[in-house]
Amino acid sequence: PKPQLGSNCGTWAPIEQLCGKKDVYHVQLWLDISSIEMFVEGGKASMTNLVFPTQPYNTISGDGLSNVKVSNIK
Repeated sequence: PKPQLGSNCGTWAPIEQLCGKKDVYHVQLWLDISSIEMFVEGGKASMTNLVFPTQPYNTISGDGLSNVKVSNIK
């Protein structure tokens, strides 16, 4: 089901439909000063958002995130 829009709007994608149901997904995030790009399973699902932050990024969060391993931060 599509999330309801509210004060905590975000971007979502039907990952299971695009990449198949898995216990673990390989996700790459690319961030720069005005955009965030996400690639799941080598690009089977991808998203791009333009952003205009008023402060530097210092956290990441998302619905359904558990047992997350972060590596290769540049």
